[in-house]
Amino acid sequence: MKVTFKNQETRQEIVRKARLLRNMPPYRNIFVNPDLTLKQRQERKELNEELKRRRVLGEEVMIWKGKVIEKSNFPNFH
Repeated sequence: MKVTFKNQETRQEIVRKARLLRNMPPYRNIFVNPDLTLKQRQERKELNEELKRRRVLGEEVMIWKGKVIEKSNFPNFH
């Protein structure tokens, strides 16, 4: 399903808060992704591949602001 918004601020807020759906059992399998250009999709694919490789090696990593970082370096990570 594709949803459009009248303004960029609303779109950004929805995408930013979408991760909270994971904590709600009825919505656990709902995913919200921003519309990306072909180049952005390719970059995201490469990041995901790096993330998977590093996790197989036992690293605790995540994607943050377009980079794969260690979770221990993430601000406010609990």
